[in-house]
Amino acid sequence: MAINRLSYIFSASFIIFLSARAAFTDIADNLNSLTGNEHTRVVWLRGGHRIDGGGTLIGFDTQTGQEIELLPASSGQNRPIICSGGHRVVISVNYKVYVMEWDNPGQKQYLVDGICSDAWVHPETGEEWIVVREGGKSTSGKLHRYRIDDVADKFLLWDKSEVGINYFQWWQISADGTLAADFLPWPGNGNMIENGGLVSNGANTQLVGGCWASVAPDNSYYWFALQMPDGHRTIKVFNWKTLVQEVELNPRPLPAGTKTNEYYHPRFAEKGARFMTCTGGYHSNGNSDDAEVYVGKFTSDYKGFEGWVRITDNNVPDYTPDAWVGVEPAGPSIRLSASALEFEADEGGANPPVQDLTVTSPAGTLEGVEAQSSESWLGVAVSGSGASYTVRNTVDISGLSSGVHSATVTISAANTQPASRDYDVTVTILGDPVAARIAISPQSARVTKGGSVTFSAVVLDQYGEVLTTQPSLSWSTTGTHNVMDGPVFTAGNVEGAFTITARAGAAEASVDIEVVAAASIHLKINCGAGEGAVDGWESDAAYVAPGDAGSPFDFGHAADVSGVSNPAPADVYRTVRHQDHSYDFAELPDATYLVRLHFMDAHDHNRRMDYTIEGEQVIDALNVTTAAGGTLKAYVEEFEVVVGDGNGMQIEARQDDGDDVFEAGIEIIGQGGGRNITVLSPSESAAYLVGTVLTVKWVAEGDIPGVSVQISPDNGLTWLPILDSNSMGKDHPDYGAYPWVIRAQLADAQGNQVSLLTDQVMVRVYDYTDQAIIGIAGPFTLTTDPNAVRKQSRRDAPRLSARSSRGGMYLSIPWPGGYTVRMYNMQGQLLSRVRGIGPRALTLAPAHAAGIRLIRIQADGRDWTIRQLSGLPVAGE
Repeated sequence: MAINRLSYIFSASFIIFLSARAAFTDIADNLNSLTGNEHTRVVWLRGGHRIDGGGTLIGFDTQTGQEIELLPASSGQNRPIICSGGHRVVISVNYKVYVMEWDNPGQKQYLVDGICSDAWVHPETGEEWIVVREGGKSTSGKLHRYRIDDVADKFLLWDKSEVGINYFQWWQISADGTLAADFLPWPGNGNMIENGGLVSNGANTQLVGGCWASVAPDNSYYWFALQMPDGHRTIKVFNWKTLVQEVELNPRPLPAGTKTNEYYHPRFAEKGARFMTCTGGYHSNGNSDDAEVYVGKFTSDYKGFEGWVRITDNNVPDYTPDAWVGVEPAGPSIRLSASALEFEADEGGANPPVQDLTVTSPAGTLEGVEAQSSESWLGVAVSGSGASYTVRNTVDISGLSSGVHSATVTISAANTQPASRDYDVTVTILGDPVAARIAISPQSARVTKGGSVTFSAVVLDQYGEVLTTQPSLSWSTTGTHNVMDGPVFTAGNVEGAFTITARAGAAEASVDIEVVAAASIHLKINCGAGEGAVDGWESDAAYVAPGDAGSPFDFGHAADVSGVSNPAPADVYRTVRHQDHSYDFAELPDATYLVRLHFMDAHDHNRRMDYTIEGEQVIDALNVTTAAGGTLKAYVEEFEVVVGDGNGMQIEARQDDGDDVFEAGIEIIGQGGGRNITVLSPSESAAYLVGTVLTVKWVAEGDIPGVSVQISPDNGLTWLPILDSNSMGKDHPDYGAYPWVIRAQLADAQGNQVSLLTDQVMVRVYDYTDQAIIGIAGPFTLTTDPNAVRKQSRRDAPRLSARSSRGGMYLSIPWPGGYTVRMYNMQGQLLSRVRGIGPRALTLAPAHAAGIRLIRIQADGRDWTIRQLSGLPVAGE
């Protein structure tokens, strides 16, 4: 019975094998019929997600009539593109672009960071280029083309707006480079770009909504965009700027029971002008285990299709196909038997054994084969002929210290394209582990004055491994007012950037830390609004994380905020930032905050939204319409969040198993009173003359009933009062700007006269009910020598100007360089904060109630202040 059972299993398997071969033969025959017997190759991803990518890279070749696995399964693979005459495939893996040879499965070569949307041959030079958007998911990444065989050669194509969708872009180029198409960005901004392969930021014309733009690879100037009237079932076909027709997609046969109005991934074949690929066989919007790959052929007028061939037939989703119709005959190319070699030897011992690497060509013979090493310790010698060569690698360890050493070997040939290939060589010299590098965490930090941050560090050996016995570390910091107690940094009362250094023997490492004033914080972010943010709210553009930006979207409807606690203004809900994205509020100091997220949905769709703040998930699978009780209704969630890692606050928005994720507004409110005092003058390092008036200026934020003002002649060791009384209430006419006639000496508590004539003078202003709330300025100099006082001339000072109206407070900053501008009212509330690079004119905030505004400008290590009253500048310096 066992023999009979095995025979049955073998017979059944053999029948399945024969059936599969027959099915593939049918596919090849059908493609040959559709293409006129042109040698055709098709690639796609099997498994994964229709947008995120992932799965196994599969190829089909009409000459072999077989599917092959080109690359094993990977969660980050996306957008395969056939190129190089049909002999290579470019694929993006976790936002890094690689190239591989069709005839060498499993081996890929890194090219550049980003995601690729097209391969293109320059019509004049014959050089092959790839179109890549920088960064990760962000639509804000610049678009370049890179020469595929020398990515150091790149050319900017687009940076005057966002481009594509947050996962990828669609930018494709006609053969002569005079036409490109993409969404700038998606949704609703389908553009034709003139000379989109030849010039930077060519003239663009917005012509269509939808998604999945694609350009014919010849010079017919046809292009299309997928439409969404009731599913994804039609494409609008254009010729240059003229709409040809809206064409219905009708690939057949579809898997039983699947939708006839849902197709994805439409794309002109990378080669083959009238051919396109797409996927169909969906049960729901873009999600199905039955999704299959199709190749279709347009009619000669591009108003319909002559026919379709179904390439796959299985129970696994197949996504993001591309095709090359008319594969060119293969020529000589360089194939390496390995992409890297590793050697190992003992320090002071014998050289490691030689290793050989084989160089072959899958077609034709190689001519003029040479090898070149980047390092003198690695010798390379070439032998062989025809289509097979051997490269002998010899390592000489004399003079090499213990640790890991790396080299690159370049193999070149006179008659191949590309002309060279590289492989890496490493040699590990074994010796006693020694401290070689220190890794500090966190790698940067931000803390308020008087606050503390605890760092940690591990010492690594020359091999990058953690030393088993950790040596003792010495810690130090810059800034005379800061204290470093082991790994604990305690900030002084001086704002600025400082450096923390850890040392262990000869190994050392440094990180940066910024000390800032604690402020009364209330950020109001209008998500997706851009320059059209609602009055009193700011755009989210400055906070969106690079490489993870999602896209803005405009619902076009305000929200019903009735019955909602702490809603935003109704118009805030008109716009959102959607698709997976995150925010980085890096400037928020360590503190406790109330975070308020504002939502509205205009559609009753399948939403499942996840939100994580500071590494902790706070929302799981939110459906806004369900939570709000209907569409166009505001919904608000609040969370208390502790920031304690020194790098501000991070918020992540991720799509769960629904079809999108988005929020309309974010509020971040400082907790615990937000009391703070910032001293604006005197200025650090300035010199002031005895007998003149020094105006001590400060801003008191939060509930501070009154202050004391003191001066120190010795960098903070001794403090002496300068007010006529012990304190000054906030109703005092000189509150915030106390005029003090400079004296050469003051009496201390014992009646002794203390000289103030030093270059280590400081002023402090503190809350007389709580001396922990304090602001300090200095050190500066007090002197009786008029020649020592350098007064800044008017022509040396920046010519700042400000005016106000009902529309806002307008400020002109005429000098170049980075700046930070903050506007306060006289109760210490921060009304607006703007960062940027000058010169420029800007609007700080809408004018709230009438009164004095204090504008503080920080740039190039200096401070300037302007007071603004009823639209008239009343004081400035």
